[in-house]
Amino acid sequence: MTKKIKPKTDKEAEKLSAAEAKAKEEQEAEAKKAADAEAMAAAVQDEFQARGFELVEWVHHNPSVVVGVIAIVVLGGLGFGVWTVVDRGNNTEASAAYAKAQKLWEAPIGEDTDKDDGVPVYKDVAERSKAARTAFMGVAAQHKGTGAGTLAQLSVGHASLKLGELDAAITAYNAFLAATDAKDELRFAGYAGLAAALDGKGDTKGAIKALEDELALMNKTDNDGALLGLGRLYVRDGDPAKARARLETLIEEFPESSLKARADELLATLGGPTKTPKEGAPKDEKKTL
Repeated sequence: MTKKIKPKTDKEAEKLSAAEAKAKEEQEAEAKKAADAEAMAAAVQDEFQARGFELVEWVHHNPSVVVGVIAIVVLGGLGFGVWTVVDRGNNTEASAAYAKAQKLWEAPIGEDTDKDDGVPVYKDVAERSKAARTAFMGVAAQHKGTGAGTLAQLSVGHASLKLGELDAAITAYNAFLAATDAKDELRFAGYAGLAAALDGKGDTKGAIKALEDELALMNKTDNDGALLGLGRLYVRDGDPAKARARLETLIEEFPESSLKARADELLATLGGPTKTPKEGAPKDEKKTL
């Protein structure tokens, strides 16, 4: 005997319609939250990548920090990182070679109005970066084991990153890190560049490891940048708890950082209460990049 299907009453239909409407509203709210989080993460990623390029420029435009006063390096034992630039004759030669490559990195772009002045002029940034990278590669190969030769590996990484050649950048950064120890004052730039290159290739876990390694260094030069990058990367990696922890550390320890606003915005997409900076927290006195 066929069982008759009882038609829904008006009340049942209204109840079902209300439940469907509520479910739809919740789905739309979740979709909007996810879209907002994705947009924020993309904005932070842009800032993180830009930060990486700021590091490139900072390393190359602060010779007093990197190589001492390179113009007079042959006159004495001026150091950079934990290296002594002039402690052997071959280091004097290596430092001069690095200085020559550095001039290519800083060479003008545009039309060469004076072809007899001996100063190279490049048509664009890419052409100049390629020329400088070739020169830095020569320094690294010919003066391996010297401070300038090791620094040249870092510069090869920077030039490759600027050219968008991520595999070459990763190789160079790893070579630089392998040649330095944890106390080296420029090691942070190697990790920051490596993270940017790995991030560009979509290797989230690799980029996270590089930035965590940077945070573990004694030199705290770019810690706020590393913390912001980790916040974004942990969100992408599906670990909002770690993302929140890193972003809150940035806010607490670097209340004067220019990246604090970005951290606040990214935290807002994670929901929940946000810690405030500790009372009397020291101002961020790290070098401006």
